[in-house]
Amino acid sequence: MTSTIRQRYPTTLQQPGDIVKQLHYGSLASYWWSLKNDNGNNIAIPIRKNMCTSTKVKDAIIKVIVTADEINHPEFTAWCGDASFKANTVSVAVNSAYQNHLNLIGQSSNTRLNGLPFLGITHLDIEKELLTNVNQISQIFEICDLIDNKLTVWITTLKRNEENDYNGFCSSFIKNWNTRVKAIFYQTVKDQIWTVQTFDMKSNILLKEYSDSSASSVWQQINKYSTFSGETLFGIEDSKVKEIIYSKEKPTCSIQNLSNPEVFDNMFDAYLNNHIGKDIYSNFVQELTSTESLIIELGSTFSAINIDLTSIPSRIFRT
Repeated sequence: MTSTIRQRYPTTLQQPGDIVKQLHYGSLASYWWSLKNDNGNNIAIPIRKNMCTSTKVKDAIIKVIVTADEINHPEFTAWCGDASFKANTVSVAVNSAYQNHLNLIGQSSNTRLNGLPFLGITHLDIEKELLTNVNQISQIFEICDLIDNKLTVWITTLKRNEENDYNGFCSSFIKNWNTRVKAIFYQTVKDQIWTVQTFDMKSNILLKEYSDSSASSVWQQINKYSTFSGETLFGIEDSKVKEIIYSKEKPTCSIQNLSNPEVFDNMFDAYLNNHIGKDIYSNFVQELTSTESLIIELGSTFSAINIDLTSIPSRIFRT
């Protein structure tokens, strides 16, 4: 009889890996975060690309590294002695590599290992390191309609700008597209246009795209899951999400931190996205980071890279 072992073996994080905007904050976000329930609260822990762990199981060492496959789903490769195995779930990779190792040394075991701890999930010290330098942690919650249909919605980007709209907001959930195909419903708001893109869950191929002027109107087009409101499906009706959006402070950073690509993107999105191009902003950042003075004269700095100061509202300089 096979049994799944919940024991946590000693695990070390050998390489923390990378947070990748396209993976962790795009349509595939639900694949790249692990959902953990902590005293009734859903907490998302990132599965980082290129992260590497090492776990001691009895007399064996099992190493796991995370990469992306050809459609950008996580791919897990486990090594144990001279055996290795690659799979799209960590449990399959770990158990297959371990069993192959035992076969090579003439042993056998009916034990089935729980895969997530081999990524450091449930190890608080590793979870803390995986969450280090993560600009925004995904918010996950379940929504229910009156007849108890449930959806798990992943909110990957929460932004509310000075125009008091949801520009930059992103969320997604997985549900049936039809009787044969499961789909990722990827929802975004940009320039007051609410868009839902549907992707085949297995192939990541775009099935269909819908856009309209509000959450409710775009979901009326789709004509699915009508027991939920469009706002609920997007995730903006959740009380916790509302609290985060309405209380969200504008990001700040030091000039030195602007060399970090994620900080660079966040500052651009928060302040200048609607006023100048990203290439001009990049030139501006280069000017700032190259200066040795602690006092910066914005007029001359902007003139050096051909930015028209009149194109940027004065309130931007007051934030």
